Amino acid sequence: MAICRSRQKAGATQAVSQASAPGARAILTMPADWLLRAYSAAVERFRQAEEQSTGDARDVCIALAESANWIHTINERFHIDGDIRVKGMGFARNQTHHGWSAAVVYDKGTQKWRWCDSRVHPSPNTNPKHEKAYTQALAGEPRIETLEHIERLVRKRLSPP
Repeated sequence: MAICRSRQKAGATQAVSQASAPGARAILTMPADWLLRAYSAAVERFRQAEEQSTGDARDVCIALAESANWIHTINERFHIDGDIRVKGMGFARNQTHHGWSAAVVYDKGTQKWRWCDSRVHPSPNTNPKHEKAYTQALAGEPRIETLEHIERLVRKRLSPP
């Protein structure tokens, strides 16, 4: 069995290609710019879903769950949870991922999607620090602003000095 190891951006695509050979196994770490690109694409899908929606939560919730999962992945690798909104996203991610919560409410008055109140989420198993951050920084706020804030934070953190 061939084992391909790659941690370099240039080598990552080659390792993926080599690992697709029969019997090959890849140990591959996605480069930081791939993670940022994936998160940014999820945020763009959220933005499009929000603009096209008139209260139907399906596409908005799908893009939000995807964005939250990418933030979770980025945070595990780059430890960006010193930011209160990232901690709040941790709560939202766990609610959507484990509790199947939509974490969303459509405000007909402003025609914007907002974060739900934390008390409406079904999962009782939460990190109290993340729930507090969610309540303080996200609950009731427009969601796209949170995602864009975190995108700027991630870009700054992952950009070379």
